[in-house]
Amino acid sequence: MTRHWSWNLDSLAELAAVKFLAGSNAALSGILVAHELIHRRHPLPRRLGRLLLILCGHDHFYVEHRRGHHRRVGLAKDPATARPGESYADFWRRSLRGQFRGAWQLECRRLRRKHLGWHHHRVLQGLAAEGALLGLVVWFYGAAGAVAVALQAFMAMRNLEAINYIQHWGLSRRPGTPPDAHHAWHTDTWCSTCLVLGLSRHAHHHLAPARPYTELQALPDSPRLPYGYFALAFLIAYRNRRFQSLALAELRRCGLRSDHRQTHDQIEDQGHPGPQQGVGELVADVFDGLHPGGEGGNHGGVGYR
Repeated sequence: MTRHWSWNLDSLAELAAVKFLAGSNAALSGILVAHELIHRRHPLPRRLGRLLLILCGHDHFYVEHRRGHHRRVGLAKDPATARPGESYADFWRRSLRGQFRGAWQLECRRLRRKHLGWHHHRVLQGLAAEGALLGLVVWFYGAAGAVAVALQAFMAMRNLEAINYIQHWGLSRRPGTPPDAHHAWHTDTWCSTCLVLGLSRHAHHHLAPARPYTELQALPDSPRLPYGYFALAFLIAYRNRRFQSLALAELRRCGLRSDHRQTHDQIEDQGHPGPQQGVGELVADVFDGLHPGGEGGNHGGVGYR
């Protein structure tokens, strides 16, 4: 079979374009659209949302975001809530591992509770579909095609985690209290509101997850970001201390402070990796969830169906 791509200067230039252009498109037109769809009540939009997530190599987001993040937002055990003083680089590493492990454990718990077989495990289903997609790309387009797909997925994840970092940095809530408007940042710039499908009005989204993005409003009790999402994406990556300084000033203006003052052992007891957890511990936790008596099912938050 003829390979359409080969390793040469042109293909490397195309891969560079894939990294920035296709990666940004995968985030904006892939993961963010999928986020809107997986919150719909009807099964068909949810399935379409999962399909988009599979194309971006991020299907476990379907489980972890709906049944994990929305239940734990603002708590120290939520991997998608950036802690005060935490840089984007540190958050990226912690969040990526923590969200995958959280999704795996939630599915292990669901299967044990409902006495279902492992073929019902949604994270396993997603991994199988993503692996099959990558295999088809290798078959038709060779190694360079596979690298292109992996690059766009990687950049989509990076962009998603940048949004997660911005949306909840330094905000916290006490265990046992419901999420409120001041547990998410907002910005009402027209560019961010339109291009990220209303996620800039994030506090309202957490209070009404199933509400379409066109109906979300900026809530006055939510702390306000200094710039729109696209300017902040550069700020958190290249001038992170400046972002944190601006964010802290806004928190002081709003009379908010952080309660993320928990020890590493307390975070571990809550079933989530601390910032120093390595790949070895993550793999051990994942495989522990496969055992019927393992601790993988003791994950906070009983989810949706």
